[in-house]
Amino acid sequence: MWILCTTLFMLAAYCHGVNIDCPITNVSIKHICVCTPGIIDCQGHRLGSIPQFRQGGNFRVLKLGNNSFTSIPNNAFATLNVSEIDLSNNQISTIGVSAFAGVSSSLRMLNLAHNQLTSLPGAIGELPNIQSLDVSWNPIPGYKPGAHHHHGTDGLTNSVMRQIGDSITTFKFGDPSMTSWPQSLDHLSQLKELTVAGVNIPYWPAQGFHGFEQTLQYLAIEYASLEAVPLGISMLTGLKTLHLDHLDVSHPDGSPSRFNDDSMISAPFRSLSQTLEQLSLDYDGLTTFPEGIQDLGKLRSLSLDGNDLEFVSDEAIKLLKNANVSSLSLKNCNLKRVPGAISDLTNLVELDLSENKIRSIESTDLQNLFSLQTLRLNINPLKYVSDNSLCGLNKLKEFFLVNTSLTEISQSFKNLRQLQMLDLRQSDIDCTCDMTWVKAWMNCQGEHTVEIEGKCETIDQGIMDYVQNRLPTCPGFHDDTSSFVCGNSCPE
Repeated sequence: MWILCTTLFMLAAYCHGVNIDCPITNVSIKHICVCTPGIIDCQGHRLGSIPQFRQGGNFRVLKLGNNSFTSIPNNAFATLNVSEIDLSNNQISTIGVSAFAGVSSSLRMLNLAHNQLTSLPGAIGELPNIQSLDVSWNPIPGYKPGAHHHHGTDGLTNSVMRQIGDSITTFKFGDPSMTSWPQSLDHLSQLKELTVAGVNIPYWPAQGFHGFEQTLQYLAIEYASLEAVPLGISMLTGLKTLHLDHLDVSHPDGSPSRFNDDSMISAPFRSLSQTLEQLSLDYDGLTTFPEGIQDLGKLRSLSLDGNDLEFVSDEAIKLLKNANVSSLSLKNCNLKRVPGAISDLTNLVELDLSENKIRSIESTDLQNLFSLQTLRLNINPLKYVSDNSLCGLNKLKEFFLVNTSLTEISQSFKNLRQLQMLDLRQSDIDCTCDMTWVKAWMNCQGEHTVEIEGKCETIDQGIMDYVQNRLPTCPGFHDDTSSFVCGNSCPE
């Protein structure tokens, strides 16, 4: 009975976010940490040393990020039984060889990102069940050859990497101080997800991913000083997701990035034609779509956010049509209009054109996107939506127009037969009695009720509330709504 009551209490506490007693002996620290069922949270308090923990409670996550720790002493967590420890964003340079004693068997995830480690600590090698390890943005160097042909040294300590090689499935590393490729990666025989951040290695060895060519499914390369897409990617026979993001970055010596359209060589993409499903090329200094995209027959999701794609040619769109993309993101690409040929992508389910310079949606823009369900045009100087536009968007369910220059609800919206969400927040919509058609259109939707987000500019009232409760009081409301013909204004 006691066990049942305790379980019910913990469940109720979890559901309601109730704080519980923290297993911390330091009185001054205990009161600034927040403990909820399963989690000890001591993030962001500028703590200079690890709190002293006592036994008690069933905690699985320990959050110690964003503090001021410089070292982790031996037995720092010996009284706990957590499976996740976050020590990111500190100043840690040393970790005791027995720092994780007591949690060595239970620990599955360890985050040491953004610290001051110069090598992979030996204590990590004592974690036989570690699955996820993040040591990115630490000044850990790459491989340094030994003198007179002797074995060199690796910042990602070879002996430690060998010890954890059979358990690690997610690994993150990299820093501008890494100027040569580490050789100890080949121990990670079970690796499924790899993130390489910030490295200053213009050209990577072709065998850089040796040891996990057949297991890796997710690869992210970000903020790295590259001059070309690594050819070694072509060796990854099971890769499903590839992020090549923020590669248009200056080199550590201040010289400008040399990553551009020519860096997107086609060979790696061609080798991924039957496996790659998601591709992100955000903020890479591109001015056009890479030709290699057309070889990606399994590609479903493509993001090109933050590139200067002011003009998107019909030829570029044809590359996507060959790839059969269903999700496309072109945020912050300096687009001044909706690319004309985008209507040819009849398999698109999601389209994001937010944060551009689009001022209008014309009658032929976006037509025939028969499969589109989500459309985003947030943060555009959009002033005009043609009443005859949005034709063919028969499956559109969500339309986001947050923070635009629209002042009225276009009658083109009545062409959207399945719309469920129209988001007009931060857009200055004039709510007047001329909107009686909006109420009639919503009635036409039947069971597919439209929810309109946003507030009226002219009065202190939500748009949805205005349509539901204020419009029916307008003169001639019943005559206008009764004469409204359900359907659309699109030519048959």
